[in-house]
Amino acid sequence: MDGASLGVVITVGFILFIIIVFVFAGSTKDITNLNIKGLYLGSNLLYLRIKMNLTAEEVSINTGIKLELIKNMENEIYMPTLSELDKLASYFNLKREELVYRDLKFENKDWYITKK
Repeated sequence: MDGASLGVVITVGFILFIIIVFVFAGSTKDITNLNIKGLYLGSNLLYLRIKMNLTAEEVSINTGIKLELIKNMENEIYMPTLSELDKLASYFNLKREELVYRDLKFENKDWYITKK
């Protein structure tokens, strides 16, 4: 096999590998290590829940989101759907952008904390 043929084989193999990774990654919502710089959903949920003296089960019951999903969001291994995110934001009297993009713990402001 000459150098050009080997290069084509490697390129095709790499492209197939990328396609397989994206297909399997897209088939599940549980993605480990979602702690992407600038996203604070997990830490904000935990912070708000503790600050408001709520259990994960209470948040689950009051939002209609499964307890396992609440815990997985806090542990940053599950990214919620927009519907779930809207339910959480509404429950905590926040905009969904605030819940995801603002570091509420760092700001340490209590104006947004009102228990329902």
